[in-house]
Amino acid sequence: MLICLFLCGFTFVALLPVLTKTLVFHMPSPSPAFDCDDGALLMLDRLSNLGIKAIPMVGDLETTGEKYQEIKHVWLLVEIGGINVAFDWGTPWLDKQHYEGYPITYEQLLQFVEQDRDKAIYAKQEAVALSIMERT
Repeated sequence: MLICLFLCGFTFVALLPVLTKTLVFHMPSPSPAFDCDDGALLMLDRLSNLGIKAIPMVGDLETTGEKYQEIKHVWLLVEIGGINVAFDWGTPWLDKQHYEGYPITYEQLLQFVEQDRDKAIYAKQEAVALSIMERT
């Protein structure tokens, strides 16, 4: 009986990242049109709708003690039962690196998302202009 409980618990823990990513957040895969700040915004909005508090964080997951200018990634610290749990791409993370970084506001997160959209629009316009130039 104890072994069965252990195996059930282990299975649940092993499946938790998949369950949160697909069932709770319905998280799309990373792409040029949907990157980490879009994923953090999606998670933040869905958690807020459930009344769960979360703080957007920025940093570099490959570097310890990074400066704000060196940020490369966005994720959330989600308050669950009085404990902050890092969520990145819809998956909970317990590694040290996800608990370092800099908190940002919702408005700052929106700015990051808008900057990406502006870059994407500019890139499309540039591609169209190059295409037209190549035809002439």
